[in-house]
Amino acid sequence: MASEPLLAHRVFFISYTRADQAWAEWVAWEVESMGGKSIIQVWDFVPGTVWTQRMIDGVASSDHVLALLSARYLTSVYGQAEWEDAHRKDPRGFDRKLIPIRLEDCERPGPLGGIVSFDLFGCEAHEARLRLRDNLTSLVSGRLKPLAPPPFPGPRPARGDGARYPGDGFTVPAAGLSRRRILYTATAGTAAAMAGGATAGIVLAGVFGGDGGAYESTPPSSMLAGHTAGVTGISFSPDGRTLATGSQDGSVILWDVVDAAAQAAPAAVVATTLDGHSDGVNGVAFSAAGGLLASAAGDATVVLWDTSDPVRSTALVTLIGHEDVVYTAVFSADGRLLATGSYDEKVALWDVTGALASAAGGQAVSVRPLAVLTEHTSPVPAVSFTSVGRTLATGSWDGSVMLWDVRDPTSPQRLANLRQGGGYVHAIGFSGDGRLLATGIDDRNATVWDVSNLAKPTFVDLADHTSSVNAVVFAPDGLTLATGSGDATVILWDVTAPDRPSRKIILPTRSGGVAALAMAPDGRTLAAGTNGGAMLWRLR
Repeated sequence: MASEPLLAHRVFFISYTRADQAWAEWVAWEVESMGGKSIIQVWDFVPGTVWTQRMIDGVASSDHVLALLSARYLTSVYGQAEWEDAHRKDPRGFDRKLIPIRLEDCERPGPLGGIVSFDLFGCEAHEARLRLRDNLTSLVSGRLKPLAPPPFPGPRPARGDGARYPGDGFTVPAAGLSRRRILYTATAGTAAAMAGGATAGIVLAGVFGGDGGAYESTPPSSMLAGHTAGVTGISFSPDGRTLATGSQDGSVILWDVVDAAAQAAPAAVVATTLDGHSDGVNGVAFSAAGGLLASAAGDATVVLWDTSDPVRSTALVTLIGHEDVVYTAVFSADGRLLATGSYDEKVALWDVTGALASAAGGQAVSVRPLAVLTEHTSPVPAVSFTSVGRTLATGSWDGSVMLWDVRDPTSPQRLANLRQGGGYVHAIGFSGDGRLLATGIDDRNATVWDVSNLAKPTFVDLADHTSSVNAVVFAPDGLTLATGSGDATVILWDVTAPDRPSRKIILPTRSGGVAALAMAPDGRTLAAGTNGGAMLWRLR
């Protein structure tokens, strides 16, 4: 039986400006020659088409948007609207919705600069065709592994020296241990263990670890299967018995966490599935009092759920106030305030008690926030309260990290702007005592700030990930920080001495990039939301 074409069942929207129409038609023809379906204005916007609506529908219905970048395209209002819409639907790149392709040596402004792209200029037609086909192949398969083995890169031994096997006694100095080498060794050398249900970890004792800071063995782990798309929000209930996961499939799943033995892999079983959104769920958060869950989604809404009985959870109210995708929601320590961050570049503070009193039965109501923070100039995907709830931190794609005094939530006062520019902020989180603030950045760094003295805040960069840092979370005791990245790893850091953090262990996932992290209240279990589902590790 003949195999299907590589791009069968894939729909590609070609985003271009009129000056680049020849390029657009060439790309569309190549896509369809590989078995894909293209949507291109010059071919598909026939007489009678409402072209603005067709553009919106094309971006929404396509699997991928190929943005053909040129200096002229970057000044096009409609081109910008198309790629921004595609990015808004898949901000973390889990679905590889937006694919920038440069037609000339031009800039990649804003979010375009954080997405892996490829070039079609500076080469002959046959090479450009190969580049396009190779990259579309990797887009579908998720990898671009060469068909032939690469040549051995080391020098050939002199005659008579023999080939010495680098096994016994082979060591790698810390200074020469590359990130790629670590990840490759972990995944290749532990395939059998992963297939058997244990995820490999790279123990750094004797390599990077501080005194007693590294794990002596790999923490046991497990995967939770239930969602049909990536998990982008995750949160433990205050008693640690329930785990909530929010997914790009539009649902929230509540899991009963099994109290396994200390040395056993953590486990959880589905209690119920909550369907209250019409688009992907980007964030979930339990209130500190328990029983109340917030879910933030791409449909620009936030739903508050009664989860006091997880099996019989019900929607209490839907908050409508943001103008675009809501990325995150977090409760204050006393549960009275809810902070939400959105693609509309705003942070909203909500009176939870008032919102619950305003409607019943999950009705969608327009609730006026207590306050709206408008000082960010780009989407705000990260917000966090201190444990006492008096200070709010907000992080934005404009590169800024702002601290706010919210003791009077109707009139928040900005205390500081810790960071200005230098990479999109994807994640933010306070330590339990409020002294430390961690941020995750798209430049592959996490940063630990000491904010105990706002007049002289200090920071240390953690630069061990190889892709954007999308999630951060402190252990309850504040001595360990977990960072999760698009490079499909979680790193645990010893921050006992925050000015000298040390790596404890690297935990590769078996399911793709990390979008969200949560730590159980007792600090024993770490949960991660990844492209392939939720993952749990038993830390102690």
